[in-house]
Amino acid sequence: MNYIIKRVAKHAILFSIIILCIIVLSGCTKDIVNKSKNETKELKNEIQEKTSTDPYEFLEETYKEGESYITSKDQLELKNTDGSGKTYSFVYNNEKYTAIYTKDNWQIKNSYKIRNKKDITLICEALTDIHPIHGKDMKSYRTAEDMMDEWVIHNIAYDYLPEGNSWKIHTRDVDLNPADQGKSLKEMFEDRLNK
Repeated sequence: MNYIIKRVAKHAILFSIIILCIIVLSGCTKDIVNKSKNETKELKNEIQEKTSTDPYEFLEETYKEGESYITSKDQLELKNTDGSGKTYSFVYNNEKYTAIYTKDNWQIKNSYKIRNKKDITLICEALTDIHPIHGKDMKSYRTAEDMMDEWVIHNIAYDYLPEGNSWKIHTRDVDLNPADQGKSLKEMFEDRLNK
């Protein structure tokens, strides 16, 4: 989305510059040149106003929440499948999911399919009942609500990344860990760019 906005703005500015050059090279008077400069400045301001909306906020605001399928954690039928307390399965909307616990991390496979915030919160509650995850400060523990926020950000990234993009593959599964607590979509994106 940000790429498209930048491209439109770039083309509009380039178009304005070309018009200015044509006017100047065609021997127009100073008044026409000044008028054209003002129009160019107005156009630039208009583009900035239209593109000033943070694209990350826009993506978060347009998240399409899915239907709710559970009313309690018990409906998930959460169970340990490996006997060591690391691999769990749960059932959601008649589909089986895998949740893998490693120290201070829950990874939920194919998490992008689960889209309802209330249901995601219930799943996170069920997982933290078994193995709580530390918060960013490594003293407190993450809440189901802040884990849900991180999960939704992964869903948003999955929705908008193009097919074939290597990042899309990584957003299929959410990793709920201390480091990503409270990060916005923009912060997560910038964090991944710097790795």
